[in-house]
Amino acid sequence: KKSNLQLDDAGNYTCRVRHSAVPNLEIFSKRITVRVNAVGLEDDTYQDKTISLYPNPANDVLMINIEQVYSSSIAVQLINTQGVILKNIELSQTQTQIPLSDLPTGFYIIKIQHPKWQATKKLLIER
Repeated sequence: KKSNLQLDDAGNYTCRVRHSAVPNLEIFSKRITVRVNAVGLEDDTYQDKTISLYPNPANDVLMINIEQVYSSSIAVQLINTQGVILKNIELSQTQTQIPLSDLPTGFYIIKIQHPKWQATKKLLIER
C-alpha cells in the first residue's frame, strides 16, 4: 500500500517501513531531517516584523522596507527559479532600493536573512 505523507513543519522525523502482514516487523527505519527550501516557498520565520517589497510585480527597481532598525546586518539574496543567487545585498537602512534593469522578465525569490530570523518572498519582474 502506498502512502503519501505531508509534513507541515521542518524538523526531525523518523521514517519506518513495515509490512502490513507482519505489523511488528520493521523492514526499514531511518531518522530524517526535513528542511524548508527557499525556492518556491513563502516561509517566514520572523515574528511581528513588517517587511514589504514593492512594487510587485516590479519593472526596473524593487524597494525593500523593513519597519524595525536592527543592530545586526540583514542580508538579502535575489535568487532565480533555478536556485542561482543573482544578487547579494547587505541592508544598512530600513529602506533599500535594488536595481532590476539587468534581470530578465520572470519569477524570482527574495531571501532576507537576519542572525535571528529569515523571510522568503516571491517577486515577479515584468516589462
